[in-house]
Amino acid sequence: MEYTVGEVFEQATDAIERPFAIPTVLESRNSEFFFPAPSGSGEGYAVDLDTSVARDPIREFLHVRLIYKHDHLARVVHSTGPTPPVDLAAARNTHLVSVRARCARPDYGARMSEEVDA
Repeated sequence: MEYTVGEVFEQATDAIERPFAIPTVLESRNSEFFFPAPSGSGEGYAVDLDTSVARDPIREFLHVRLIYKHDHLARVVHSTGPTPPVDLAAARNTHLVSVRARCARPDYGARMSEEVDA
């Protein structure tokens, strides 16, 4: 799905001045794979599931509910066969190191045990 920031503002009610927010612990649902935005950073980052590639982290933010239109559909993919396995603990720990460095917060978060049920 692809849409513009302007479309989100257009669909937000008058009572909502700021329809965007950074991810907080309230969105985590007690998942140890979730990372809220570090305090004071002003933005969150999505965990990259491909740890074999070094790239800038993707900014993550939330917004009010959007009613999708047909124009928002950007692409559809049909996958056959199993998806490649993902080492979630490694992806999460790689992400943690990246967020700590980007936000200058060496104390942010905690590493995950490698004995995670993936």
